[in-house]
Amino acid sequence: MIRFLLLFAFAFVLLPLDAQEEINLALGKKVSASSSRGKNLPKLGTDGNRNTKWESAPSDPQWFTVDLNKEETVGRIVIFWENSYAKEYKIQVSNDGKLWEDAYFTKKGTGKKETIRFTPRKVRYVRFTADQRSSWNGYSFSQNKVHSHEKSESFCDH
Repeated sequence: MIRFLLLFAFAFVLLPLDAQEEINLALGKKVSASSSRGKNLPKLGTDGNRNTKWESAPSDPQWFTVDLNKEETVGRIVIFWENSYAKEYKIQVSNDGKLWEDAYFTKKGTGKKETIRFTPRKVRYVRFTADQRSSWNGYSFSQNKVHSHEKSESFCDH
């Protein structure tokens, strides 16, 4: 038994950091968006595949909503941007999908991989709302991950 536990612990340490992350609460959940372009549908933004993406129409504002199916404690969002990212955006949360509360706001979006942390709260819906694009294209990300909070980390922009 001890040999098994040591082997398991050793294997866990060797896993890439992404494999050690918390569960992505948005993976495979129902999503909706203000728009999409071509084959880059909203469901591809939470499918777990970094080779697919959601892309919006090239106009402002745009939004992308995840229904977690039940209330979950949420405090961290990770967005893997394509070249067309949001400079100005907010993360909003809701329990009924009608009344929204701003959990995070920035005018300094950087693209690439952005980790957004905010005060954890129990919610069912998480909405990304973008108000200013970085280019003339629509907004585009390969993944929008929703996680519970990380107790050991402080809450900060990026």
